[in-house]
Amino acid sequence: MALDTRPIKDTIELSAGQDFQLTVVMPGTNELPTSTTAEIEIRESSDPDSPVLDTWDGICSTTTVSWWIQADRCDSIPDRAHFQMLIHIPSGGETLDRCWFNGPVKRFD
Repeated sequence: MALDTRPIKDTIELSAGQDFQLTVVMPGTNELPTSTTAEIEIRESSDPDSPVLDTWDGICSTTTVSWWIQADRCDSIPDRAHFQMLIHIPSGGETLDRCWFNGPVKRFD
């Protein structure tokens, strides 16, 4: 697996009353090590010092990272908030921390 040092730009799209569901599948035969963790951190803006509005923990397997976030949590996220999908990969006694994806939140209410 190759993780670049630059995150992939993308958008999270949310609609009132709807859950957020996402599964990222590892490409080809790449696998994530056991004990890998991931979360989506949602901030007020793209400023890294802006307040964190919510953090959604992912469920990691060797081939996927998944989220299923209930609508009541999604509905509190405003349009134009900013997200970072962070992944933490164990490597020996250390952990490789990367921002895998990031970008704006767009609401369709």
